[in-house]
Amino acid sequence: MKKQQYRIVWLLAILTLGVVSSATPQGNASAERVLIRASRPFDRVTAAVQAAGGRVTHQYKYVDAIAAEVPRNAMTSLRQQIGSAAMVKDIIVSASPVDRTHGRKGAGSGTLSLDASSGAALPATGISSFAATHPGAYVLNFAGTRLDEVHALGLTGAGTIVAVIDSGIRPQFIGLGNSIVGGEDFVGDGLGYSNVYNDPHGTFVAGLITNNAVLAPKSRLLKAISDYAPGALDNGALTLLGAAPESQIYALRVFGVNSSAGARLSVVLAAMERVIDLRAAYNFDGSGVNIAVCNMSYGVTTLEPGASLLDEAADAMLSVGVVPVASAGDAGSATLTASSPGSSRSALAVGASSAAINERIGEEAGNKVGFGGLFRPFSGTQTAWFSSRGPNADGRLTPQVVASGVYNFSQGYCSSANQWNCPDTISLNSGTSFSAPIASGIAALLREAAPGATATEIRNALALTGRPSLLQDGSGTLDRGAGLVDALGALQLVLSGHAPKQLPNNPAPNSDVRINIKRSTDLQIFSGAFTQTINGLKPGQRMDLLFDVKPGTSLVTVALTQITPALKPADQNKLYGDGLFVGVHSAKTSAIGAAGDYLVNDLPRSPVSYAIANPDTGLMRISINGDTVNAGAISTTVTVTAAVAPLPPATASGVIHHGETLSIPLHVPPGVGRADFLLSWTGDWSHYPVSDVDLILVPPAGAVNMQGVSLAAPERVSISSPPAGDWIMQVDGFNIPSGQDQFALRVSLDGVPVN
Repeated sequence: MKKQQYRIVWLLAILTLGVVSSATPQGNASAERVLIRASRPFDRVTAAVQAAGGRVTHQYKYVDAIAAEVPRNAMTSLRQQIGSAAMVKDIIVSASPVDRTHGRKGAGSGTLSLDASSGAALPATGISSFAATHPGAYVLNFAGTRLDEVHALGLTGAGTIVAVIDSGIRPQFIGLGNSIVGGEDFVGDGLGYSNVYNDPHGTFVAGLITNNAVLAPKSRLLKAISDYAPGALDNGALTLLGAAPESQIYALRVFGVNSSAGARLSVVLAAMERVIDLRAAYNFDGSGVNIAVCNMSYGVTTLEPGASLLDEAADAMLSVGVVPVASAGDAGSATLTASSPGSSRSALAVGASSAAINERIGEEAGNKVGFGGLFRPFSGTQTAWFSSRGPNADGRLTPQVVASGVYNFSQGYCSSANQWNCPDTISLNSGTSFSAPIASGIAALLREAAPGATATEIRNALALTGRPSLLQDGSGTLDRGAGLVDALGALQLVLSGHAPKQLPNNPAPNSDVRINIKRSTDLQIFSGAFTQTINGLKPGQRMDLLFDVKPGTSLVTVALTQITPALKPADQNKLYGDGLFVGVHSAKTSAIGAAGDYLVNDLPRSPVSYAIANPDTGLMRISINGDTVNAGAISTTVTVTAAVAPLPPATASGVIHHGETLSIPLHVPPGVGRADFLLSWTGDWSHYPVSDVDLILVPPAGAVNMQGVSLAAPERVSISSPPAGDWIMQVDGFNIPSGQDQFALRVSLDGVPVN
């Protein structure tokens, strides 16, 4: 499939979601689903699609685009007809689990479902007094957020509606009670937005917003909570409250039951559009739904942060009075890994924090007594290692805040023995998918408290009032934004009338990502061989070394010449010792794939060297982390070298336009043992926005070679014993946001350049 890596765009969740199919018919199997950016009215583009034998499936109201099905054999001619309109594949937003533990022996995956005794819900009138007298009940999901103080004021989200675009609701869970005010299904598989067979992810998310359940944990979970957070229990019962327990949920189901199929971007956009429609109708004449906040626990790769279709839809949400809250992404710990729509100018992007209490309980409940404390000896709160980091490629900072995202407590998942009917089950799960709903619930509280405040003021109040000092791992702004989300601080800022009424006025981005980075951060960019000594990294603390990969670079070597823990071996982590987590991320910006485009993901405890061949041009990120499970600080020395050679003369070069395919002939004589192709262009990953240009090789006979169809920049293809004869080299301007780019194609046969 074309652009396979780009197609595997990801939902920000640690556990899988399900299938999404369009509510419209699938159409002809030979048709390609596309999104076409075009100016209104869409008449000319619609006519061109129909003339090509295709059909328009959706005309969007709030972004300048249509969704369509087009016969594959008509794609090229349609591109030529619609001219500057940007046509791209209708990519799949899919779920991919992240190994939260880096494969450590004995550690859990971050997902647990454990049985509890049947319970009840707190009466609405009792929540404020409960909050005032049971602060320990807030330690598991909300430690440090001062949410208990806001609940104690009588603010519980009453009268507010939060839209949740996700996998629908499983209605049997006691924590949700009567909080589901309505919903809609965009999947079309007959299950609807509320069904016991829906994927659990949306229910877990909704519970973090509006849970109200008193349950009695059993066996291992009860023991683990008793050991590490005894104040969370009241006579053996655990009270699961959402951030806004009296708010109501409007569920828009876009993810179905088959997680491998995912949701088409066109469907997710349609659900976002529906949220805007409902609120706009309410604003106009009181019809529709008074949606105050929209939670979006998903994210996709973007070549142009701030200007993707999802980003623009989030902007439209804010403009009608809905606070858009999005997961930042699970592609950390390298910098430049945020996803869309969290990369929009309007959304509140939420990263994940990791509290020692949650991690110890989760690991112990899933393992054995005493394991949790051994696994996580450091007691300070960290930025979760998987949480995506800023800035965006255009220089804007993200995430805005962080919230708990490791072993959060909610409901929705069941044990494998009883997967469809488990109303009393307590679930634990991890990911920025489960950080965002905490912030969404707090946004609902602010809307309740200040109904006259605008959505922009609410968003800005949350973005400006985090508690950075509560992250004790040395996290900086690029890791945790303003800090741990602060419900009371944001409330006070809104009520004071001093919350900014406008979004931040960010300067126009430069086309060079390096300039954008230098303008907005203190990150150091190295452009040649260097050695850097890093002293005293705390457990979970990160340092990114940005290495500028130049054109013609064939090899980058990253060597850690020494790794020195501060503690003696007897005092280090008893299970794994103290060491580093090293992630070397390619120059690709944004959240790529399920968990970033990491060329190295390792947990070294002794000196090591990594050789990275043929890296992408742009800013490689070498992320050196004190392992999150360390007991003490750690130091290391990093040496980076590169092999760079002058590029041979271009075989062909010129201008390529968006959607254009240029065919270039190549004659391969008999007896050639190896053919090497190198396609480069100006708008590579060192630039903003990024151009996605591909190389398709058509031999004189046999299958078309698609190795050069990826997100790599440059594209490299090597073919052993290429068939002799006349080849066609196709340079495809798959996605060029700026409209056109300069390319150069270099070919060598047995090492001899072809001029």
